[in-house]
Amino acid sequence: MRRHANRIIAVLAVLLILGAQMGSAYAYFTAYTKAEGGYPIHLGGKGEIEEKFASWTKMLTITADSDCEPVFVRAKGICARFNLTYDLKDGWTAGDDGYVYYDKPISFGGSTNELRIHIDNVPEEEVEEGDAFNVAVIYEMTPVLYEEDGTEYADWTRILEVVPEE
Repeated sequence: MRRHANRIIAVLAVLLILGAQMGSAYAYFTAYTKAEGGYPIHLGGKGEIEEKFASWTKMLTITADSDCEPVFVRAKGICARFNLTYDLKDGWTAGDDGYVYYDKPISFGGSTNELRIHIDNVPEEEVEEGDAFNVAVIYEMTPVLYEEDGTEYADWTRILEVVPEE
């Protein structure tokens, strides 16, 4: 009987020692393991851009998704090699920040009118057949906000922070 009691005490002592170390082992696994996966969220402002290029002009139209709430749109062209100018008509106006703004909100599959971005002062002697260059277009959407009297406005300072995946 005494041997049996000694074994039980020895097993309990080992369990007690292991149990005391469980907290640091748990801390290790919660601090140094990686969980993957995610859950998509819809923020109500997705769209698509359609771009065409001809005669040194980039033409673009921005379309909201069919389930998109009303959004305001702004766009900007970037080209490291040439100067760009915008054909400001059909609802597009220039801002002080380099963007051009579409005056009316779009939603539910609606589109902006075409924005034309002209590539200016292209010296013919510098450009040869097959030369490559890019005119990148950045466009952004922001939800329509309303004043107390119902007037629509855009707040371009609202920023969504997205944490990149590791």
